[in-house]
Amino acid sequence: MNLFLRKLILTLVFFLSIASVQGQTIVVGVADVSNDVFAFENNKIQKSFGSIFQCILDNSSMDYVFRVLPLARLISELESGRIDVAIPLGETDKRNEFGEFAVSIVEIPYILLILDKTLKQGDSIKGLEVITQRGSHFQEIAEGLGADVKLTNTYEGAINMVLANRVYAFIGPENMLPLADQSNMSNASIIQFGIYGVGFYVSNQSNYQSEIIENLEMGYDACTNP
Repeated sequence: MNLFLRKLILTLVFFLSIASVQGQTIVVGVADVSNDVFAFENNKIQKSFGSIFQCILDNSSMDYVFRVLPLARLISELESGRIDVAIPLGETDKRNEFGEFAVSIVEIPYILLILDKTLKQGDSIKGLEVITQRGSHFQEIAEGLGADVKLTNTYEGAINMVLANRVYAFIGPENMLPLADQSNMSNASIIQFGIYGVGFYVSNQSNYQSEIIENLEMGYDACTNP
């Protein structure tokens, strides 16, 4: 398909989707997290990859309002349909049961943080005590690997539990490590565990799911191919 035809089709889809959601206010749930790449400040999503989410919404031609929620509550509200969209979330099989992962924005490495230097890359974590943030992508990963999963309300708190030698290991995004107490970080080992994509989830309960996804895709195209 040539470039002109592709742009024509996208433009037609865009205007049709605008008509479907025109006059509606879409509720966008934002996880209550703040780090060096993502933050919600002054009613906007900011920082290096957070600003990409904001750009996509601004170029989507949708009216929307934000709701900032703790991560576990964000997932619950997405499942119930009380919010139409949730960000920033990684894709999981469980979340795909009640939402559609749309427009992957960035890929982020995730790690296992431990004080025990005998555990090596590729070793099983089955039966090991592993902590992460409640409701996160990594709760499902750790449970699937057979770990003894412990939960806390923040990544920062989870990391500090490991550094204080109160829990065996932390699993989560590598970019959360700077949030934690650095005084004992030199004693820890960091094992690269994988990469996950982060993007938008649109609730299956939303009356405008397909139209929202089309608008988000158009917004993404405007932000990445100006």
